[in-house]
Amino acid sequence: MKPPVKRMMHAEGGSIPSLHELLALMNERTSRQAIELAGGKRVGWAGLLFPPLGRFLRIWLLKGLIWRGFSGFRQAWAAALQLMLLRMKIWHLQNHLPAPGGPQGRVRP
Repeated sequence: MKPPVKRMMHAEGGSIPSLHELLALMNERTSRQAIELAGGKRVGWAGLLFPPLGRFLRIWLLKGLIWRGFSGFRQAWAAALQLMLLRMKIWHLQNHLPAPGGPQGRVRP
């Protein structure tokens, strides 16, 4: 039997989910979104690198989270990570799954 998940208490009385719970939620959310968005615009290597970096800098610097120390860094990093995971999953679906009505599987060089 799994031990119960210990949750930290937030200053306002609510609980803060564990890192494991946050990553599981992020994985579930990005998987759903990737399936919906895979048929749209193709994602290349630049799309894997620059949008997450831009999101991190925009949140950390322009929204002022830099002044919150590690907490602000962690929030900006989590937002960038979520976007990077989403774009990686879209790229994977676009490049490694067979297209309907097309050849079954992609031939690698």
